[in-house]
Amino acid sequence: MKKIIGYALLFAIAGCSKDVTTDRLSANSTGNAAASVSVTYLPLTKGTYWKYNEVTESGGTSTTEKYTDKVLSKQSTINGKVYTATTLSSATTTDTVYYCQQNHDYYQYSNINVNGVGVIPTEVLFLKDNVAKGTEWSAPAGSLFGFPATGNGTIIKKNYSLTIHGETYNNVIHTQVSLSVLYIGNIGTIDYYVAQGVGIIKMVTNVTYGTAYITTSTLNKYQVN
Repeated sequence: MKKIIGYALLFAIAGCSKDVTTDRLSANSTGNAAASVSVTYLPLTKGTYWKYNEVTESGGTSTTEKYTDKVLSKQSTINGKVYTATTLSSATTTDTVYYCQQNHDYYQYSNINVNGVGVIPTEVLFLKDNVAKGTEWSAPAGSLFGFPATGNGTIIKKNYSLTIHGETYNNVIHTQVSLSVLYIGNIGTIDYYVAQGVGIIKMVTNVTYGTAYITTSTLNKYQVN
């Protein structure tokens, strides 16, 4: 399962997390996900789920997989932010991913699997929903070999419609986050396509450090509670 940053390449959350605490939520509580579902770009109400098709290309070969990401009734404080946990499951693997919305900023906490290096715990600021096309930002994103990593994000396109597997999604924002490590340089990019009231509808991960690969995840079914 080559899911990175949330969907791609994630396994256990460990290593460089700080001040991690976990709490259960009541059935009617979504804590940090309390933003209106019709307004937010990442609904985090308990029981909401997204089903994805995933294609990974590396070294001239291609593999496919299907998986589901489902919101749990659990929160964790990671690096001073309150995250909502989701369970990520395929036919062979079940893992946990964390999401956080702070006002207009959206974060994803998971691990990137860099072939030949290992799993890198990474916190990515992947979306700012209230800024214009072309806006750029930088945010800490963990570390590699003890060197700090940075996520450099850009709004590529916004407020447009995108059709995936026959379903048309409106009010889409496309962002790209480039991950770089001090003294090493760029290790890859992640493109997020996020639809208002739905969540992440497409993600393209291009890992260039170690054994290169490209993973594309596309939404084929979802339910927002």
